[in-house]
Amino acid sequence: MVALRKMLQGAGRGATDLTNKEILKSLKLTILDKALIMRSSSAECLTALVKHTTIVFTKAELEVSTTLFIRAMDESTFEIRKSVATLIATLLYSKFQGEENLTMAGAQSPPPTGPGGKPATGNETFTLDVNELLSHLSAAYNKPNTSREVRAGLSETYAALLIMLGPSVVERHYGTILKHLLTELVSNPKNTGSRFEILTVREHVEYLLRGVIGARLLSESGQIASIRELVGSWLKMWPAVMPGDIEPSEYALISALNETSALLLDLGGAASSIQDILMSSLTNLVSHPSRAVHTATAWCLRCLCISLPTNLAKLIQTLSAKLSTDLGTLNNNGNNFQDVATRANGLAYAIGGLITVISVHPLYVSFEMSARIFSMAAQLIKNSTNKEVRVAAAQIQIAWVLIGALMCLGPNFVKMHLPQLLLMWKTALPKFTSKDATNTNRSELDWAFMMHARECALGSVASFLLHNGEKLVTVDVSKRVAALLSNTMAFATVVPTSFPPQPAAPGNKAPVHELLTVKFSERDDALRKRIFECFVAMRHTSAFEVYHSTLIKAALDVFSDPDRTSGTAVTNAISAATFTTVWAVDDGYGYGVTGKVQGLRCDIASRTSGRQEEILDGKDYDSATKTTENLLKKPILGAPEHDPMVIYTTFALPTAVSRYSLPKPRPVATGVIDAAIELFSILLPLQSSVLQGSMMDDLSKMLKNSTLDKNPGRKMAIQVNAVVALLGATKYAMAEGKRHEQRAFEGPLASSLSQSILKDSIVHSDPYIRFVACEALGRLTSVLGSLTVTNQIKYLMDQVVANRDPDARAGYALALGNVFSHLGGMMAGGHLRSIVEYLTSLSRDPHPIVHKWSLHSLALTISSAGLMFSPYVSSTLTNVATVYLAESHELAGAGSIATANIAMASELSVYHELGRIIYGLIGILGPELQSSAKVRELCVGLVEELRNEDDEFVIVQGIRCTQHLIMFAPLLVDMSTLVPFLQARLRRSTGLSLKKAAMTCMYQLVQRDVKSVFQHSMGGLDDQFFKLLDTDPTLQDVKDVVRSWITQTALEQPSQWIDICRKVLSRTAIDEGVETNSNAAAGGSSSSVPEVSRPKGDDGGFGDDFDDDDNDNMFDDISKPTKKASSGLPASDSTSSGAASGAQSPVPDSGLSVVVPERPVKAAPALPPRWRTRIFALECIRQVIDVVSTSGIVDHFDLAVARRKKRNFGADFLVLKVADLIKMTVYAASTPIQEIRMEGLLLLRQTIEKFKETADPEVPDSVLLEQYQAQIGAALTPAFTAESTPEVVSLGVKVCAVYVGSGIIQEVDRFGRVLKLLIGALEKCKEDKRLTAVGDVTDLTPHASQMIKWAVLNAWAELQVASVHRNYLVAVLRPNLEELCKLWANALEEYARSRIESEVALSGSGVPAGGSSSGGSGGGIFDASYADSSKDTEKNFDQTSTLKILGAVSSLVDEKNEFMVEALMRITRPEIIAKVAETDAEDKKDDASLEDNDGDSAAATTTTSTESAATSSEATVRKEGPLRLIHVVFGLCLEILAKTSSTGSSISTANSQSAINLVVAANDGALQGCLLALHSILKPQFIEKEFLGKVFLEMMMILERVAWMEGSRVQGLVVGVISTVIQGYGKDMLFDDSNSNLDNNSGPQEEGEVDDDFTTGTGTGLSALPESQLQSIVQLLVELYLQKSTGSSNSKAIKSIGGSGRPGSKKTTPETIELLGRVAEMLTVLVKVAPPKYQLHLSAVTLNVLVSVLRDPAFQTELGPLVLVNIKGVMESLNKNIADLDPKFLELILNGTLGALLKKQAAFAPGRPEVVDPTTAESTGFNLGEDSGAVPTTVDSEMESGAMACWG
Repeated sequence: MVALRKMLQGAGRGATDLTNKEILKSLKLTILDKALIMRSSSAECLTALVKHTTIVFTKAELEVSTTLFIRAMDESTFEIRKSVATLIATLLYSKFQGEENLTMAGAQSPPPTGPGGKPATGNETFTLDVNELLSHLSAAYNKPNTSREVRAGLSETYAALLIMLGPSVVERHYGTILKHLLTELVSNPKNTGSRFEILTVREHVEYLLRGVIGARLLSESGQIASIRELVGSWLKMWPAVMPGDIEPSEYALISALNETSALLLDLGGAASSIQDILMSSLTNLVSHPSRAVHTATAWCLRCLCISLPTNLAKLIQTLSAKLSTDLGTLNNNGNNFQDVATRANGLAYAIGGLITVISVHPLYVSFEMSARIFSMAAQLIKNSTNKEVRVAAAQIQIAWVLIGALMCLGPNFVKMHLPQLLLMWKTALPKFTSKDATNTNRSELDWAFMMHARECALGSVASFLLHNGEKLVTVDVSKRVAALLSNTMAFATVVPTSFPPQPAAPGNKAPVHELLTVKFSERDDALRKRIFECFVAMRHTSAFEVYHSTLIKAALDVFSDPDRTSGTAVTNAISAATFTTVWAVDDGYGYGVTGKVQGLRCDIASRTSGRQEEILDGKDYDSATKTTENLLKKPILGAPEHDPMVIYTTFALPTAVSRYSLPKPRPVATGVIDAAIELFSILLPLQSSVLQGSMMDDLSKMLKNSTLDKNPGRKMAIQVNAVVALLGATKYAMAEGKRHEQRAFEGPLASSLSQSILKDSIVHSDPYIRFVACEALGRLTSVLGSLTVTNQIKYLMDQVVANRDPDARAGYALALGNVFSHLGGMMAGGHLRSIVEYLTSLSRDPHPIVHKWSLHSLALTISSAGLMFSPYVSSTLTNVATVYLAESHELAGAGSIATANIAMASELSVYHELGRIIYGLIGILGPELQSSAKVRELCVGLVEELRNEDDEFVIVQGIRCTQHLIMFAPLLVDMSTLVPFLQARLRRSTGLSLKKAAMTCMYQLVQRDVKSVFQHSMGGLDDQFFKLLDTDPTLQDVKDVVRSWITQTALEQPSQWIDICRKVLSRTAIDEGVETNSNAAAGGSSSSVPEVSRPKGDDGGFGDDFDDDDNDNMFDDISKPTKKASSGLPASDSTSSGAASGAQSPVPDSGLSVVVPERPVKAAPALPPRWRTRIFALECIRQVIDVVSTSGIVDHFDLAVARRKKRNFGADFLVLKVADLIKMTVYAASTPIQEIRMEGLLLLRQTIEKFKETADPEVPDSVLLEQYQAQIGAALTPAFTAESTPEVVSLGVKVCAVYVGSGIIQEVDRFGRVLKLLIGALEKCKEDKRLTAVGDVTDLTPHASQMIKWAVLNAWAELQVASVHRNYLVAVLRPNLEELCKLWANALEEYARSRIESEVALSGSGVPAGGSSSGGSGGGIFDASYADSSKDTEKNFDQTSTLKILGAVSSLVDEKNEFMVEALMRITRPEIIAKVAETDAEDKKDDASLEDNDGDSAAATTTTSTESAATSSEATVRKEGPLRLIHVVFGLCLEILAKTSSTGSSISTANSQSAINLVVAANDGALQGCLLALHSILKPQFIEKEFLGKVFLEMMMILERVAWMEGSRVQGLVVGVISTVIQGYGKDMLFDDSNSNLDNNSGPQEEGEVDDDFTTGTGTGLSALPESQLQSIVQLLVELYLQKSTGSSNSKAIKSIGGSGRPGSKKTTPETIELLGRVAEMLTVLVKVAPPKYQLHLSAVTLNVLVSVLRDPAFQTELGPLVLVNIKGVMESLNKNIADLDPKFLELILNGTLGALLKKQAAFAPGRPEVVDPTTAESTGFNLGEDSGAVPTTVDSEMESGAMACWG
């Protein structure tokens, strides 16, 4: 068959008509062969026959053949369905009449003709249009007896046919295709017979519309047109308005809504053009009578607002108004009550879905709106107590749905309502007494209402626990909620199961009550499901420990009771004789089996950190088959309408991706079983051994119940549930055991019975039960510990030998692997040899079930054993090679037909498992792989064979093995074959798993050597990468590859990267090139591979004058700069991705090769890039600029130099592409898609910042960007149009300020509209207390208003900072400076308010500030009750702007601006002071205790002190005076300094180097800004001495931390702050007698006492004052010297310093020189201002430092004169107060100083034969007790001892 297929593919055109018919006749017989492998091979041959020969089918033959081929799908496997689907699609496509059918037209010849030129009889030609093609498939799909396998195959046939038709045909005929799918399949009455059938057809159609058409075949414009078609032809058609109109069916509307939702998420901001028609249609559909349509509509509205958040507030308001109207109508209880109630319920779910979007886009909705919704819901619950039953039921359901949705807003919102919520829940879930249970007066309606009310209330409880479990659900709250849940559980147990029939009243024609339309069994299941879900969501299991026994028994009864029959009549009617497996049942209940098992995956115990072993390990079906194949393994299908609560609870799920995918919960009958199993798994490990044994005994008895013998379906379902529950219990037991040192299943009864249940299950004939049971047994053995390991492994080995049943042997083999895998090599290492021998033997078993599972088990063993497996590597590799070559292990097998079919139907692949084994073995060998030639050759050969297999999943394993080879033995990898191989897989593969593997391997190669990768590639790799981002957005490795590529090559060739990204941004399609040309290039010279194409010529798009401006017209709507190009040049984007090697002109030694094509190659049709791909292209441009700017090469920003070097050397520079950068920014900033607009503005800002100093060589005294002022203005203007979002407006304001302050233009009148935009925004800030509009953007929410206001103030602050160096800005600032000062001061006060505790904020928000200036922004922006809710949202944009405002404030303070000083010196809010006064004592206790716990850690103490700096300041005010705003600014500076570091944790979590650079720059700027601000405000006229004295030590701790963590530049600013303190406060504060215990006679009395006293630090110097303000300053200055000194080797002196931090850099940079000079000056100043009793101690320290600096050769030239001047100043100070100084101490200091200076002079005396290296000289002022030689040791030591005593 393989030979025939390849012959037809290669020479099919040469076959005669008779030969083709004979082949067709034979293949029609074999395609229905009993051997499944023959069916697959026959289908592949038939596909080749149709595609590559001239055979012609008539209409009759086409129908007969199609019917025959469809029969081959029955009882088939995935491979057969895939092959037959391709065959049928190819056959139908050959008859398609469209022009796009080029392949078939080229392959087939005209039909045979008879006499007279007429077509031969039976060979009449015909064609089919799209609708006729699809009708052939729908006719077979809709037949009544069509099986599940055939329908799955037909859906795959639809997919294959649509892919063959191609994007252009599908887009053009989308309406026809959509109508066919929704009418012929979804709405066909033949497909709506059962719930399972309805959901199956819905899944198939969703897969076709979403997975095939929407994701793969539609461009962005096609997706927009598709939404228009969906709305216009389907959504808008309900309700029918005209008499002749036909409403779409409920099922068609659901499918249309789901596809619309997915398209909206794909389009994002690009869907803005169709938002209006969507909103009107969706708001109408909320009134649909179907609950399923309500759910789909709510999800669609949510997706609409996620993509277009500007509609969020408007939609919530509209729907809330409609809901209020309907609620008023409900109270009337009219005839249309049911319709109104249904509509109101739909509105509630729609509002709930929209509320979840608030947490994603908080800027677009105020929390006030959420508060109003909560108030309305609470009022509904309160009013429902006195309403009629059905009115109360409707109101309660609506209210709890709204409250449940509000829970997703998170703890900040919920905690303010938590007391009220607990009270409401307590009322709704009362304790059910025995008297209530025996009340016989309750009717069926009463019980139904009570169950309904409780179930609705529990829904909100579950939502609360899901969204707020980590922060709000404390142990106390858990206990209270658990009590309510227990009440409800008690109520559920006493609800009657049946009621006596009620006699109808005479003449009563009222219909059945709405509450009674739902079965009581369903209500009971729904109630229990909610109870179990709530308990599962509670993480504090100890809080409801008292209820454990009751809950675990209730859960066990739910999933294992043999008498529990909730199935349908179809299930109960199936006889035991015809039963095969529960997975084949299609009634939607499956005998009560859990829905947690889906094939070989089991999603139990998701809360545990450990995950189930991935059996497929990369063998995930791609998006084109995943849905259809998974449906065949599910007896129960999910849908959103089964539990509409998922509409507003999906944001509690762990992964971000799942938040946006449509959730599909299972039906209530299955959902309660799943919840019960999860709860049972959590609670079982926590019980006593007695209760565990009792539970296992009950479970074992249920499995052996005699009634199950007559119902094998129920028996299998209970067995599945039991095994899954035990797997979950063992998972939780392993997780809990690690935390609490407890052992589950330790009782003998529980241990033996649980093992017995699992041992019976591992030999089951069903592979899914075996798989789950084996993993559970492995985990159970691990939980039980080492005592059972030997017995367990011995039992399994004995059973393998004794049992010959293939299923049993496979189960025991898998159990061996799982036991070893979960025990690990340390615990089970002694059994490794035996396990390997047994598994190796079993892997050679001819039966496919045995050897496949044995190989999988061996792979698990290798993965777990690690290096312990080393002795068995060689033998295992030999066995792998033997198995690979064995005929018995081929796909078809070597046995009977039955055996071969078993091999085909198995979940596992032999070659796939062999790949996993080889992968593990290579990892074990590691670098030793290169030592053994035999092993090396065998590994490389096997890996090469795996890569050459046809199965994509096997190729994935081959690629993974190759990655290990690259890591451990890179020389064994042939790059010339590997790179083209990976590139071909990326281009041709349809499977996502293979693309992921190839992309990961490519990333690994690019990281090692990008130039080698692109040297060996086939060309067009850049286009291929960007196209992959379009077709497969989940391939994030593509972005990593491109980023790594840019990092390595952008510096050498930035222009080529600009060209690549420009091509992506243009609106032309991304073309991968023609396959033949790429191959030809690959076959040419390997060193000249076409990679990045360039225009003709070698100047990179520049003429002879090397002008930096291109003349291409890529963006026609963008005006050219004022200075035109001098000559016309070819368009720079006219590229080709492939050419013959002879036409190539490569750039030497580069990863980017240049191609000069001889003629343009016609590109194949392709989709234009999507907007997310264009955003990534803009990000790439920004990364290019970052790479170039961080390199420090200034030539990239000097146009004259760049032109000269390009002309002379052909070098490439970024500045040559400035024109293109401006064009792309204008294009991006003016697009209607807001996300692209944001990136465009960011690129514009980066371009301005990097090129603002670049001079224009052709215009003297002018910068290059000056000629582009019109384009820059055009790029900034769209940011303020009506359709802009608050984020765009905020960024636009900031970019305007960057442009104005850049100095590009220095004439104010030339700024035009840019400056007008800035001034207009500022005027709005001055006018409105809450900013409501900026530019044309109106109706701003409070959050958006706050963000934009901060952006405006930030922008003007940037201008103020820049005005210090740019005088022209003074004229811009002067008219608004007074108002700006008030606004900046109020903004800082508002930010400080948001930083303090929530209680303080609640007391102070919304109240006008006392003494506040007239600027309206001084008051609180948010309501008092929601100030805390908005804190997190505010902080995100406040923090980035505060630093700029601080910079502006400090600059004005330095200028002594009267407006700024007046604003800062005003008294701030007195109510905050009062609140702080109440809590200050407690805060001080907390701070003191924390400081005592870690007194040695400066960082810990600093953080504790500074986080409450404002509190300390306010405490001072209560004692010393009023709290002024400048005190708040002081506290803010300290807080930022305490929490910011350029090497902090925020940097380690950055995901890219560019992100790291941004974080470092931002943190460094924050530190410098705060230090400059402190330098400005630390003056007596601003900060009083009394205030500073209270917080001085905290401030010095912070400064010390900053000095030790940062570089010289920041350290210099720290010294500047100290200088300000010394000069401003001096002796008044530093030398206050109240802070000193020194006296004038502090020096030693006798010389002999000097050394011991000061060396040991026991003297009465400054070291005796641990809290001295003077000591903290001196210590910090000396620490800075020690850190920067290069010559000091005095370890004792360094050790004596108490601080810790990074060691000195030891580099003598200019910044270091300046820093040490300032340290010396500050120490000298301290000596000068010190009173006499301090001067000796300070002089000892100062002279020691000065002499040491002078002795250091690194600082002699630069600092020598300065040091001598400072030494002279110290001496003069001592001489001035010599009468008051201790003479002996003074003598010691002077002798030590003079001795050190004399030794310094002697060491470098002229003519001295031997020069002593001062860096190794031992006798310096820091050395203790060493023999100096030149100066007496005692003198040197005495001076140094005094110095040490001074700094402590």
